[in-house]
Amino acid sequence: MSIHQFNCTWSNKEDRIELRFNASEKEEFSFWFTRFMTVQLKRLTEAMIGDELNKRYENNRTASVIQEFQKENIKSSSDFKTDYEGGDKHPLGPDPILLIGLTLTPKDNLIAIEFQLETQTNINFQLSQEMLISLVMLLETLSGKAGWCLDQVIAASFEEFDTPIHLEGNKPAIH
Repeated sequence: MSIHQFNCTWSNKEDRIELRFNASEKEEFSFWFTRFMTVQLKRLTEAMIGDELNKRYENNRTASVIQEFQKENIKSSSDFKTDYEGGDKHPLGPDPILLIGLTLTPKDNLIAIEFQLETQTNINFQLSQEMLISLVMLLETLSGKAGWCLDQVIAASFEEFDTPIHLEGNKPAIH
C-alpha cells in the first residue's frame, strides 16, 4: 500500500498522537502513537538512515553531517500547509488503533513499514525516505508541544531501559 498523505494530532485526553493517513484508493487508516512508539520510530529511522550513510562514507562524521543536511533539506521542502483529505473507506474502522510494534525495511528506493497493532493484526505500507523523515519530524514537533521531552526519553532508553533494537542485515526492527 502506498501512502498519499498523512496527518498527526496530539490528544490531550489520551496523551497520544493520532496518525491518520490516506492511500491512493481513498482509504483512511488511523493509529495511536504512544511516547514509546514515537521514540522507537525516531530511533529506527535514524539508525537505518545512519547505517546506509555509514556504508557509503568511510568517515562517520561525514555521514552524520550529510544526515543532518538531508533532514534540513526535507524540512524546508515539506508541505505542512495543504489540508488533509480524509478517506471515504476505513478498512480498520473509524477509530484509531494502538500501535504496539513496528518494523522498517529498506526496499529499493522505498521504506517498507509494518505496524503491529493491539488488535493482533499487522498493516504494511511503503514510504519514500523523504516522507518517512517528514513523518518523524511531524511526530517530533507534536511531541514537543505535548511536553514529552523525547530527547531525554531517548537518552534514558539507551542508558536505563535497554530496549532491544535489532538490525538484521538492512532490516531494523523493534520487538
